[in-house]
Amino acid sequence: MLYIKKSTKIPQKITDALNTAKENCRERLKNGDTKAARNAFDDLREIKKSIKECLIIEQHGLCAYCMQTIQGKFRIEHWKSLSKNTEDSLEYENMLGVCYGGEKYEKNIENKEKDERVLCCDASKGNKNIIIDPRSQIHMNKIRYDEMDLLIYTEPYDENLERDINDILHLNGQIRNGKMYSDTRTNLIYHRREAYKSYQNCIESLRQKYKPSELYQAIQHKIKSIENAKIYPPFAGVILYFLKRELKKYK
Repeated sequence: MLYIKKSTKIPQKITDALNTAKENCRERLKNGDTKAARNAFDDLREIKKSIKECLIIEQHGLCAYCMQTIQGKFRIEHWKSLSKNTEDSLEYENMLGVCYGGEKYEKNIENKEKDERVLCCDASKGNKNIIIDPRSQIHMNKIRYDEMDLLIYTEPYDENLERDINDILHLNGQIRNGKMYSDTRTNLIYHRREAYKSYQNCIESLRQKYKPSELYQAIQHKIKSIENAKIYPPFAGVILYFLKRELKKYK
């Protein structure tokens, strides 16, 4: 996961559309009318494209939870569940761009067996409320990746955040006895391992190109080149985490 800094300068047409929608059903939203909240959000058809464009910019083209690329089709997720927090259903601050989490997974036509791998991200979250928040720098600073199996964990250990990671968002697939038993339908573990290989190739290339005394600046430059990009590579959080860890060795 990566920190997402929500923009305070969204296009005026988005602000106007959201304010109009809120004004039209303010009392119903205040009274917890879930149907009214969902209808009001669904009626924003003409403005949703603009909202998605803003979310892609904020999130550098990655899913807010798993870091898969979302430049193609993706959905707008309410961090505070729309069905349980109707007053926040039309707040841009509460909106994130997320992948389909395996809901639209197309399995091999020869495989007639039902795919038992778990859904992830919003597809598994549904209408549950979570604590882990990609908009929180404090939360994101706790995220770690195990070098052996690329499972996500927290340091210092945070029971609430790890519950959300494993039991609600399923970012570590299916866990049994503390180990990954089965990947998600979107193969998150596999893709994080591939991102780790990209990091290893990057470091090896830098070591061959630069002297040990030059590696600190070289790694630092690589980190900045990723962080300054408009669109991040898929699972950029994995690459950045290990690059920053490597950087500390040379400091």
